[in-house]
Amino acid sequence: MQLLAVTQNGNAIRYIENPSEAMQLVAVKQDRCAIQYIKTQDRCAIRYIKNPSEAVQLVAVKQNGLNIQYIENPTEDVQLVAAKQWWKCW
Repeated sequence: MQLLAVTQNGNAIRYIENPSEAMQLVAVKQDRCAIQYIKTQDRCAIRYIKNPSEAVQLVAVKQNGLNIQYIENPTEDVQLVAAKQWWKCW
């Protein structure tokens, strides 16, 4: 039921306690702004996710390349995506 809810409306994740990583990905893919409801109300929520998977990291840096600052030891792929997003701001 919860997965169906976030599939239809990513922002529904704000009402789910301890959503799985898969559910987080579905929510953010449905609505990139949904990341703000994962773990915190902060728009840079990636910094509050303990050991985020590379998939979650990629979603975060696709949303905002500056989110890379909150990722410890980002992979080369994450770095490249973040750099591409950062250049879009200029």
